[in-house]
Amino acid sequence: MTFDSFVKTHPTCSVVKDSQTAREIYNNIVWDEENRIKMADLSASDIPALVAIASQIVDFCAPNCDLDITNDTVKQVIGRMISVALAPLGLEPVKKKRLPQSTDQDIFKNATSYAATGTPTERVEKHIVPITK
Repeated sequence: MTFDSFVKTHPTCSVVKDSQTAREIYNNIVWDEENRIKMADLSASDIPALVAIASQIVDFCAPNCDLDITNDTVKQVIGRMISVALAPLGLEPVKKKRLPQSTDQDIFKNATSYAATGTPTERVEKHIVPITK
């Protein structure tokens, strides 16, 4: 789903529709394949998916940002971004949880954990391959 399509999915998302930073977070952090795999792995362990990318988002917004990530509505929209990115993997929101204190950021305190209760249209494939010398 494109960013422009995403912002039309819920009225709350309109708060970020003109933000270049939100667009980049959506496209380059939330939808990054490695990050989606990390979020899926954490979800399998009942850890909120946001743990995988919270520090990246905070760091990305640190120098100069047109998005107030301390705003509760903006944080909610970031959570919606994650839900949209995990849905194709069959992961659906289960419950709100506190983030582990081990995360090296202090903006996000709570997030949603996900479970494989939906119908996937994509899957993660991991492979072990022999090392050739």
